[in-house]
Amino acid sequence: MTALAESRLLAGARGGALPRHRLLAALLLITGLAVALGGSFLTAPLGFALGRIPAPPDVQAALVTIGVFAGIWVGLAIWVPLAERRPFRSIGLETDQPIRRYLGGAAVGAGMFAAVVGLMAAVGAAAIDTIQLESAMVASLLAAAAAYSVQGSAEEALVRGWLLPVASVRFGLSGGMLIQTLVFTVLHGINPGLTPIAVLNLILVSLFLGVWALRSGDIWPVMGWHAAWNWTQGNIFGIAVSGAPPAVAPFPVKVAGPEWLAGGAFGAEASVMTSVVLSVGLLAALSARRAGARPPG
Repeated sequence: MTALAESRLLAGARGGALPRHRLLAALLLITGLAVALGGSFLTAPLGFALGRIPAPPDVQAALVTIGVFAGIWVGLAIWVPLAERRPFRSIGLETDQPIRRYLGGAAVGAGMFAAVVGLMAAVGAAAIDTIQLESAMVASLLAAAAAYSVQGSAEEALVRGWLLPVASVRFGLSGGMLIQTLVFTVLHGINPGLTPIAVLNLILVSLFLGVWALRSGDIWPVMGWHAAWNWTQGNIFGIAVSGAPPAVAPFPVKVAGPEWLAGGAFGAEASVMTSVVLSVGLLAALSARRAGARPPG
């Protein structure tokens, strides 16, 4: 934990104007969350307006998603410089070669979800139904990639880029990890089809991405991971993403079996196979930090 405490992410938060009293710090976190999430109300009308343009339903839905989640970026861009009096880029955006690091994280995210599908297939809980590669899918795939890029990056900027470092500075590293895990789990816990295993996996992914962000010192890889994880499961394999209806996909996976194995309505994120993959990812993140290895991406 000592090495994690030296993260550049935490240094960025320490450079801000944060109250020393813990009660005031807690109020700051609550207010900051409200401002960041409230930013969606500013940009959502634009998203809904774009969602009415003549286009396939999947493209329209992607445009709405972009409009809604872009507001989190707006909220953070208002809050961090004005309330904390520190550069906006200090939330984990300062790094060399951000595109390369983002794409590296995306490759890890896609690979980890492919591993989930592989494990499910190995025990008979998943199988590729039919391969359907159609030119009409291209627009939907690209639109979904853009939407998940905005959504995933916004959630990571909020939880791992801003909340985790600020909470850690005032409540200690363990407290910061606990708070960011709680918030991330609650934000996703309102989704339909939630199960105890889904909650466990939300906790595991929060810890995994939290450790990765801290040891990386920036959030570019975890933003890429989050976007690619969602896009791969929803738009490559056609599996429900955190309870959202599955999309038309080129390699649709048919799942079968008990809920704890197949995931049920929440999707593969509620499968114990996801628990296995995320646990391995968390251990790898912790081990890489202890070994002094550079983060993937």
